[in-house]
Amino acid sequence: RANERAEMPDRDLLHVDLETAVRLKYDRGRAKHGDKWDGLHPAEELLGEIHDGLVYASLAMQTAARPEHEEVFSEMIRQLSELRRGAVTLLLSMTEDELNGWTLPGT
Repeated sequence: RANERAEMPDRDLLHVDLETAVRLKYDRGRAKHGDKWDGLHPAEELLGEIHDGLVYASLAMQTAARPEHEEVFSEMIRQLSELRRGAVTLLLSMTEDELNGWTLPGT
């Protein structure tokens, strides 16, 4: 139905420590997509995910129900912007051979 809220994927990861959440997320991705990596170099994928995070945080901040939520989203945007700066710096330092020659470890 149009008015039903979609279930948040990985909602269960809210209740586990970071290390467990990362392992579970990785395992779920491998189970869904298999062991063959079809994406770009992980650093390039990361930059795309950071951009997604910036979009989500900006949208959430615009619709924040409370001022303290807006402050949290503003801080997230600041931190994501710093991560973007690092990812861009890294990618600009990598050669095409480094970007194209990457394979998933263990495959």
